[in-house]
Amino acid sequence: MDVSNETPYDAKYKVAGGGTPMGPHGHFFPTEEAAHWPVIPAGAVIKHPMGSHGPWRIYFLVNGHGIIVEASSDNDRVDLVHTGADFRAKVQKASHAKTA
Repeated sequence: MDVSNETPYDAKYKVAGGGTPMGPHGHFFPTEEAAHWPVIPAGAVIKHPMGSHGPWRIYFLVNGHGIIVEASSDNDRVDLVHTGADFRAKVQKASHAKTA
C-alpha cells in the first residue's frame, strides 16, 4: 500500500488492522500514542508493506488534527491532503483487471 502526505506539513501515521480489531472509530485518538508513530515528511510517498489481509485503518496526526481512513486492498493508495483550513485522507482504490 502506498501512503502519501500531500500536505505542506510533516505527519505521523499508523496502519492497523489486517483481521484484528482496529481501534476507535471516528477522528479522535490519544495524541500521546501518536508520539511513537513514524513520520511521513511533507510531500513524501512511502510504500507500507502489508503482512496480512485487510481491511486496514490508517491513522494520521498532522498539525494537531487526527484523521482516520480505511483501505481494503494492499494495492490501494492513501493520500493525506490539505483542503482549505482542514485535512482529510482519501483512498484511491486499486483497479483490478478483469479476466475473460
